[in-house]
Amino acid sequence: MQLLNHLPLVTIDGKHQLHEAVVTDFLKLQQAAGKAGVSLDIASSYRSVERQLTIWNEKWDGLRPVLDRDGNQCDIALLDDQQKLQTILIWSALPGSSRHHWGTDVDVYDAPAIQDSAAALQLVPQEYESTGPCGRLKRWMDAHLEDYGFYCPFTGRADGVAFEPWHISHKAQASIFQSALTPSAMSELINSLEIHGKEIILQNLDWIYTRFMVN
Repeated sequence: MQLLNHLPLVTIDGKHQLHEAVVTDFLKLQQAAGKAGVSLDIASSYRSVERQLTIWNEKWDGLRPVLDRDGNQCDIALLDDQQKLQTILIWSALPGSSRHHWGTDVDVYDAPAIQDSAAALQLVPQEYESTGPCGRLKRWMDAHLEDYGFYCPFTGRADGVAFEPWHISHKAQASIFQSALTPSAMSELINSLEIHGKEIILQNLDWIYTRFMVN
């Protein structure tokens, strides 16, 4: 996709990158949370197509854990290519279709609460439930995200991407990239990549687009 070339990225917090059009609104969101006594910290922000390709290929080859919709680890060796494709897509986007490529989307968490819990951040829904370490953050975001132009795109469709309460998106800027994310653009990109499972991906691209790319 042409829009992914030469993104105007700005580094914040020393290591995370966001699209320049998103930075001001995100900092306002973060500051508002802080004033309410809630810590809103970045776990992941911009991610390149190349990085997503590595993640995808390692999952396809069984070198990274692959989880089912309930968060249970699957034995990838027991799945055929169609099942493998469907399972990986629950938690991982195809390279080129990840919203993290746009610099508009951020995975957030409550760093002090995670530290106090003495458990490493896993980015699983249980951490954002009312009794979880990020439960207070989730409640605050539910009430205030839209005030700063953000929303949660992955609400847990039964047949699509799993529920990701940590994933927030800048609605106005992300919509520009979403409009350019077409099946034909994805087909061209997938054909250009050294992606594992390419044949089954291309065979199912229209289905993938409808279920996993339109949010």
